[in-house]
Amino acid sequence: MMKRSKKMFCGNAAKWQLIAASVLLSQLVTWAAAPQGVLAREDFGYGVGDLAGANGGTGWAGSWLDVGGGGGNAVVAGNLLAGTNAPAGFDSRSISNSALVNNQNRIGRFLDTSANGPFGLSGLVDGSGNIGANGTVVYLSFLQRPSRTLKFYEMELKRGDLGDGGRIGGIGNDTGDTNVHFRIESPAGGASTYYDLGPGNTNVNFYVVRIAFSGANDSVIVYRNPTNANEVANPTVIIPNAGDMSFNGLSLAAYVNSVTVRHDQLRIGTTWAQVVGGLPEFVSHPTGFAMPVGGTNFLSATAVSDQPIRYQWLRNNSPIPNATNTTLTFTDLQVTNSGVYNLSASNSFGVAISMPASVTITNTSTYPFVMAYEGFDYPAGSTLA
Repeated sequence: MMKRSKKMFCGNAAKWQLIAASVLLSQLVTWAAAPQGVLAREDFGYGVGDLAGANGGTGWAGSWLDVGGGGGNAVVAGNLLAGTNAPAGFDSRSISNSALVNNQNRIGRFLDTSANGPFGLSGLVDGSGNIGANGTVVYLSFLQRPSRTLKFYEMELKRGDLGDGGRIGGIGNDTGDTNVHFRIESPAGGASTYYDLGPGNTNVNFYVVRIAFSGANDSVIVYRNPTNANEVANPTVIIPNAGDMSFNGLSLAAYVNSVTVRHDQLRIGTTWAQVVGGLPEFVSHPTGFAMPVGGTNFLSATAVSDQPIRYQWLRNNSPIPNATNTTLTFTDLQVTNSGVYNLSASNSFGVAISMPASVTITNTSTYPFVMAYEGFDYPAGSTLA
């Protein structure tokens, strides 16, 4: 008979310990990865008053700055609503106040393009410290409502300077007509080229700008009042070879002709869903496990959305009572806990379901521990009787 070492007979306990340890390690991995969800946001959720110095939202490098020096930039009561000019459910995010730029004024704000900021961690920052790394794409969305269709009002993209000298693009009107235009200035603060976006009006308009960076030969797609929750193939204008569209700030401006302009719901992200809205997106899914009865474990998953998310755990496609968090914890596991689990995440656009996770709980009596052992570890020549 082959002699075996005692350590080979550690029994079922070690088997389950190894399985549990493997599952636990897989669930405790911390990702040093890009941030998920919208990268910059401004809802103007401040009290009514001067906008200069306000420092809320996310993804910014500092507070709003009075660039024009006129002091006519204010947070005003009431949010802007796109209504039928945006996808159903979009207006549910607009729950606070909005920004008003009075005539002869400009206010701007720099974005956080540091290495550890949301844009840096997402690989969007180029060698000059601007959003515009080669091969990347960003989306920008916002609501705009001018008081008149005449020039000049604009939401401006800036590089290095929040005034005229840093403007590389924008949406509004700075021409002799009453239409809305997308402006490109090359170099920054230089000559302007305008692309028509249609007749202007004094309603709330919803804009989405997609910039694909390609080594200073970037392309721009502009959507005016898109109503689809998903990006569609019929934008308002496509601008290939737009030059260098890298930027690191935004400004809101209104000059001449007694024009004023309001803005709300500024968003910058890397997908349409992040800036427009859509179903929640799962960024982590639950990992299943197998254990004997009596143990403790958990399932965890996370989704992102620019709107509030409601969670609900499901077992075999049925809701689990009171299981409405991102983590589902099990104590004193029983065979009846076995099944297929999913996490549902819902917002005003609908419901998304995570990948399934299989949980298997086995009665230990099926796999008993070693109850007897004989290793014949006696001195050579000993009598076995």
